[in-house]
Amino acid sequence: MPTTSASAIVFTEDRQRVLLIKREDFRIWVLPGGGIEPGETLEQAVIRETREESGYHVAIERLVGKYWHPQTSRGGNLMHLFEARLIGGAPISRGPETRAVDFFRWVSCRRGSCRGRGRTLRTRWQTRRLSLCALNDCLFTKL
Repeated sequence: MPTTSASAIVFTEDRQRVLLIKREDFRIWVLPGGGIEPGETLEQAVIRETREESGYHVAIERLVGKYWHPQTSRGGNLMHLFEARLIGGAPISRGPETRAVDFFRWVSCRRGSCRGRGRTLRTRWQTRRLSLCALNDCLFTKL
């Protein structure tokens, strides 16, 4: 049976950097997010997941998009990406699902500014990474 998940893209106030967490299991940097618990709305899930994985409290600004990821063991996953803003909290140093929390610069590939400026990071699923780049023509780098 297909699953549903929700993730947040959280910008700093100046919209120059994006919150990412380093996963404990795969050791890659990703947007905070995860599954929906019974009785939870998508918005409640992304707020909870962001707090659990990063330590930050967020408020939802808008739904950015929905992405279908068919290559999962349960027959697919419908991912919902929300833009959120910081309203409190502090970064956790480590958690059950999190190895690290940091903000990464959001750079436009259109201007060629991705080349030679640190490492490009992958989000949790390749499909999402490609969708984010297609929507915003951007990648994340840590300078």
